[in-house]
Amino acid sequence: MQKYGVRNYVLSSDFAQRFDNGEFNNIQTKNGYFTLLGKQYYYRSSYELKVFSQLKLLESDIQTFQTNYVIPYEFNGIFFNYLADFFITATNQKTFIIETKNDYLLSQKKTQAKIAAAKKLCIKQNWEFILLCNNDIECLDIKKLLDIE
Repeated sequence: MQKYGVRNYVLSSDFAQRFDNGEFNNIQTKNGYFTLLGKQYYYRSSYELKVFSQLKLLESDIQTFQTNYVIPYEFNGIFFNYLADFFITATNQKTFIIETKNDYLLSQKKTQAKIAAAKKLCIKQNWEFILLCNNDIECLDIKKLLDIE
């Protein structure tokens, strides 16, 4: 408060002036829009953006694509809807649900319930569930992962 006279630096006139001058234009955000198969999709993390970037190179191998595929699950006796990051059917007729999680979220019990529901659905439908965590994202080869020739 002493330096800028406001509780949050973003509310200061100094920040507003720097923002208006474009000083922050090169900062990469962790959310935004990505175009795939002629449609815009909203991504919510840098992990999702990395997957989108690789899927863009494989557009001709993707038959159907959807984000926020709804999977019902139960946690502590309450039912919720889990929105999977990616639902993909490749031209080789294989269907995948891909979820990206950082290691912290992966350790949460609610996240474990979501993953269990997704795995159960994939087994029932004869789909593949792919969970991508911190290390997986760094060395991601989506073409190999989806078994696309």
